Amino acid sequence: KDTLALAAASGADLATSAAVAGQTLRAFGLSVSETSRVTDTMALSFSRSALDMEKFTNSMQYVAPVAKAVGFSVEGTTALLGGLANAGISGSMAGTALRTVFLKLADSNSELSKKLGGSVTSADELLPALKDLSDSGIDLTEILGLVDKRAVSAFKILLDGSDGVAELKEELDNAAGSAQRMADIQLD
Repeated sequence: KDTLALAAASGADLATSAAVAGQTLRAFGLSVSETSRVTDTMALSFSRSALDMEKFTNSMQYVAPVAKAVGFSVEGTTALLGGLANAGISGSMAGTALRTVFLKLADSNSELSKKLGGSVTSADELLPALKDLSDSGIDLTEILGLVDKRAVSAFKILLDGSDGVAELKEELDNAAGSAQRMADIQLD
């Protein structure tokens, strides 16, 4: 039922919806009983950001395993990807850049972790830290010292858009039933 709702809500075919939802569940180590959590998060992110099924799939294949290992939730990771997609960075570029940021966050010896006061293991910790960092007036040279050059653009987007990403994260945390509501509208 959850996968059917996702397919109807997103306009994707059932096979793709089932495959992507299943891959996401496995990548985050979630049980099948949490399928609705994943499909609701996906559907709502597709309506609240520039993410769509293709962008979500291409991004998650690069970032989801590392996100899970670091401690980020599917909702937090999706909100960050949504923020990047809204600024034009999506697919494998977004997934690879966010994976790089997560790896830096997990390394307590990295310059990024030191700048943020230690390892960061969730979007709820990261977003306020990014806001504080942005408010401090960090420049591009400093950003380059915190993340490698492949992640600079994405990190700058997250710094500048941390408020919007935090709003999306809050919506995704409360996404229960979103896929079905969206499917009902699409099928009406």
